[in-house]
Amino acid sequence: MTTKHRLTEPSTTIDLGQESVTQLHELLPETVATLRRNLNCGKPEVEVAAAVAILDIALMPAAAYSFIGHISNQTNYTLVRCKQDSNGNWKTYPHETIGPGGTSRFYLDYDGFHLTGSVVYTAKGANGEFTMMWSIPLFGDNSVSDSSSISGTAATYEGGRGWHAEVWYFLTAA
Repeated sequence: MTTKHRLTEPSTTIDLGQESVTQLHELLPETVATLRRNLNCGKPEVEVAAAVAILDIALMPAAAYSFIGHISNQTNYTLVRCKQDSNGNWKTYPHETIGPGGTSRFYLDYDGFHLTGSVVYTAKGANGEFTMMWSIPLFGDNSVSDSSSISGTAATYEGGRGWHAEVWYFLTAA
């Protein structure tokens, strides 16, 4: 089994729940004993990589994918959520409204093969929409995007790498 070394990716947040801690506690003595034994007869860099992979699996969150979105409203508009859609399990929904200068955070996870979704806001007193989208496939690169058709605004984002992606979406005055 090939696994991605999420422990070494600084942009990834790992939620260590009680189940992960218990698994780590159970695997650690066996992993260290196997590593010590194999260092005497194997290639150290291969053995260390194998031990890291074992620990990585033990620390993996229960869901195959997760997505954390942060929304920052840097405009004078109050944003009103008009749609949220995902094949994932919503753990925290984005706020229904985000006032000028306000923020919101949302979180979802998924046990399937491809996590996708979107959140759309309108602005009180203006036409148009602020749309945020994500797609996290099992194979290939993630796709994250945002756009705004609200007059006088611009949409940007940062982040979005890995199976447990975290993205910061910004709506600013243009």
